Amino acid sequence: MKKFKKHIRKSFIATTREIRETKKMIKTFKRKDIENYPQAKGQIVDILKIVFLFPIIILPGSAVFLTLIEIVGRKFNFTIFPKKQKFKESKSSLD
Repeated sequence: MKKFKKHIRKSFIATTREIRETKKMIKTFKRKDIENYPQAKGQIVDILKIVFLFPIIILPGSAVFLTLIEIVGRKFNFTIFPKKQKFKESKSSLD
């Protein structure tokens, strides 16, 4: 039961992080903050990865399938899972 709670907590933390990063991405594009464009583009890629993963997760045997995709992806230097984006705080972001 402890492992299950640990995984739920990690998933919750990752979800809140993705929500926060998506909000920062939207602010970056609205303010045309060129300094954070690479991170914002990376966040768009993360959102697309999540959209791709969601239908696969609900299928039976998805854990095995996702593991195989990740192993093959590492050989070609990519991952199917979202990455953490580091946005720089701009002076105009003091809302």
